[in-house]
Amino acid sequence: MVIRIPENPRLVNGSEESVWNALLGQLGDGDLVVANQRVTDRLKDHEIDFVVALEGYGIVCLEVKGGQIWHDGTDWYQQQRKGPAVINPVRQARDALYALRSYVEADPRWSHGRLRWDHVVVLPNVEIADDFALPECPRWKVIDRSNLDEVVSRLQKVLSGQQLDRPALPADGVDQLTTVLSGRGLPHRDVVARAIANEDAADALTAQQSVILDAIRLLHRVEVRGGAGSGKTFLAVEKARRLAKQGQGWHSSVTRMVWRRISSG
Repeated sequence: MVIRIPENPRLVNGSEESVWNALLGQLGDGDLVVANQRVTDRLKDHEIDFVVALEGYGIVCLEVKGGQIWHDGTDWYQQQRKGPAVINPVRQARDALYALRSYVEADPRWSHGRLRWDHVVVLPNVEIADDFALPECPRWKVIDRSNLDEVVSRLQKVLSGQQLDRPALPADGVDQLTTVLSGRGLPHRDVVARAIANEDAADALTAQQSVILDAIRLLHRVEVRGGAGSGKTFLAVEKARRLAKQGQGWHSSVTRMVWRRISSG
């Protein structure tokens, strides 16, 4: 079964949907595909359209550009509503790859060091000539609409064709990558945080509630009446909190009165 993060991503356009569907239809059991992966380094925030981890091969970052795309010999262009706009899909993919690779390798749960990583540009709406070539982007690093039905096999060739002698991605590497991309040190529900929040809410008493509590400060017996939601229990809890701060024990007659009032509604 293909590992998907998230299970049902929100894809921004039909181009990304076509690539997502092509990947799901061709990836093998145990492979991983991550949609819209964000990573931040010291330079900028990056968003990677798709991260694909292929067991036995490596990890590829895909930059998807839909619509009409062309290169005039100097720059990449994308036709937009306001006219042609200069884009940099190769640099986007490369910079995002470096940022994500650094993040993964710095995680203590990652134990495989430097494996095979690469980046690819996907143009699902256009067809690129076989003799296309740029110094920064050879033809084999571009997947066009005629290649979508073999997108995974092309990614495998990109990784296996690397000249650098780096190890392939093992099965437990896919598991580790999945874990790393889920983040670490995330906060769980914290009862102390809840208590602090309640204390903050008590500190934000209205002026009228504060006046009431100040007025009964020296009284040993008080009956508080009011409709539902008028703040009776809140006043009782705040009174108990103030007594506790003053060092009065829970066996204080006033404190017992407060808690009896809470239990009786």
